[in-house]
This record gives sequence, structure tokens and C-alpha cells, in this order.
Amino acid sequence: MSENKFEVEMRSGIDAAAAALTLPEPNTGITFGSAGNNLVYCDNPETIDVTANTLACMWGASVGTTLKDVELYTHLQSKGGYEGGFRYGIAVQNNTGSAVTITYKCSAQNTKEKATAGTLDNTALGITNKVLADFQNTSTFKTKRIPANSIAYLCGGEGSFNGELHYITANLHACLKASVSSGVYFRVYVASKSKQDNMSELFSTTVSGWASAVGNFFCGEIGYSQKTCTLDASQTSKVYVLNDWRPKRNQNEYQPVVSYKKNGLDVLSGNYGVIYRLTVNKASNRKIKIIPDWNNPLVTAQTLVGRINGGSWEEFTPLKTEGSCWYRSLGSSNTAIVELILPGGNCGNLTVLFD
Repeated sequence: MSENKFEVEMRSGIDAAAAALTLPEPNTGITFGSAGNNLVYCDNPETIDVTANTLACMWGASVGTTLKDVELYTHLQSKGGYEGGFRYGIAVQNNTGSAVTITYKCSAQNTKEKATAGTLDNTALGITNKVLADFQNTSTFKTKRIPANSIAYLCGGEGSFNGELHYITANLHACLKASVSSGVYFRVYVASKSKQDNMSELFSTTVSGWASAVGNFFCGEIGYSQKTCTLDASQTSKVYVLNDWRPKRNQNEYQPVVSYKKNGLDVLSGNYGVIYRLTVNKASNRKIKIIPDWNNPLVTAQTLVGRINGGSWEEFTPLKTEGSCWYRSLGSSNTAIVELILPGGNCGNLTVLFD
């Protein structure tokens, strides 16, 4: 097996339902540290009804001289029969008296209205892993000059409703910083074609006019884009869980939180878009097994993005068979670095063990 390829292990010879019932039970909690940039994650409202006059501000904050990550995960629908274009993305306002430079990188995709039925291509799982892998593998930052006292569209994606399915998932992951420490702001938004250039209206809308939180989803800013921990691969009797939700076993998995929308979740459940960086000791000639929560009736497929011991980030082979898992060599060195990201649209509670 190539050091850069992931294996998918199928639980052969067992009934699929029985395999789900006999998944290893996590027995050991993890205490996490936090690292990386602050992350703005926008998933509330998770569904936006797009009309000819839609201009929905999901979140806004200041842009400083330190990089800040931003992710948008949303479902767009057109219940009223709107047929036309839309844009989702990030806009920046420069309130200073001089031009500023925004340094950024961005990856964005949306599902298509006319997708192949019965495949992952017409679901969130068909794009969110691609967005994250593309973002992580893009090392080159772009720059954009914003003139004094002006507003500009920075990055994002576009699509259209053509009256067929009326349901589209949009996903974006970006990071940005400004050349000055104050006076620069950003907005994450969704807009119909006729409204997508109304940047002044977007920034003049107060917080009370932003798209309201609905249900158990998160929209806000957290004080990390990475979670770190150290594990011992020789302790094969220990079974761990990552992206634990609701959190029952681990410590510091969802802290700190900077701010969030009222009436939504107060933590980013599942830590979507966050890098889990595992330092694994006594790793030589051992393997890691990562198992989705097949006991959850919502889990009918699972995707994951990651890498082991550096190199390019990979879209793990999607799992579609109940009881299957990812199974990967940790290499020949005593210490291995495992980095994993849960893309939006998946369920958390990933079981991890070593052998």
C-alpha cells in the first residue's frame, strides 16, 4: 500500500446491521488544546429561501492583521419559484481614509440543480470534502486592493435556479487578513442576482437585520481552527472518539467560543472545518482505524479529509456501506502526525483506535 493512499476496510462476513451493533465503544476521553486562527462558521440559518430580492447577511466582523478563517455551509432553496442567479461569498468594507490590501485564499463550490440521482454529487457530501481539500492544498494567497472608504466583493461562488429541483447546497472556506489593524470589516452573505452588487445595503444592515438563527445550528466565531492532542498507538485497548457530539467524553473540544447568533447553538457542534491534529507516539508499524457512527440512523454515507505525516491533503474514499471504516498505516517512524477534517453535511462521533 502506498504511503499516500488510504485503505477502506469492509467488515466482510458479517451482516451489515450486526456490524453496526458491534462497533467498538469509546472508553477513553481526550483533552484537547486549541491552535490556528479564529474561525467564523456560518450554518444558521442552514436553509435560505432565495427570491428575486434576497440579500441575507449571515455574519460580520472586523478584519485585522491576523488571518481569520471563514466557512459558509448553507442550503439554498426557491420555494416561491424564483428562477435566476445567486451569489454567496465574502465582501469587505474599508472605512479608513487610505487604500488597504486584503490578503486571502478561498475555495467554494455548490451542488448543481440537475445532478445525477443516487450519487453523492447531488448532496452536500459531494462538494464539502472537495472544498476543504482544495483550500488546504492551496498555498498561494491572493491580494486585493480596496480603495479608501469603499466596499468590494472578495470571493465566493455563483449559481442559478432553473425551476427543476429548487435545492442547492453552497459551501465556502476562506481565510483573510488586512494590511491595517482597524477600520476594515467583512460580511458573509447570500444574494439573488439583482441584489448581489448591493454592497452598501449589505453593510448598512444592522445585526438585528441579519438572517435570523433557526434551530440547532451554529453561526458565529470560535477561537481556534485546529484541535490538538497526543495519543499512544501502543495502547490498543483504548478507543477514542473525535468530533464528539453531544460532548460526553472529551475535554475542551468546543472551547473557546468568541461570539454566536442568539437562538442558535452556542458551540460549533461537530467542529466542521476544524483540523484535528493528532500527535501519535509509538506509531511505528501500527495502523489507525477511523469508524463513522453507523449506529446513527442519519449516517448513510460519510466523507473525511486528511493526511498522515504531511504531504497533500486527501479526500478520503467516501464510505457508503454500513460497518465500513478507514484503515491507514502510520508509517515506520516512532511518531506520526494524523490530521483530519470533518466536512459539512456529515455526522460526528468518529471512533478511533489503533492496532
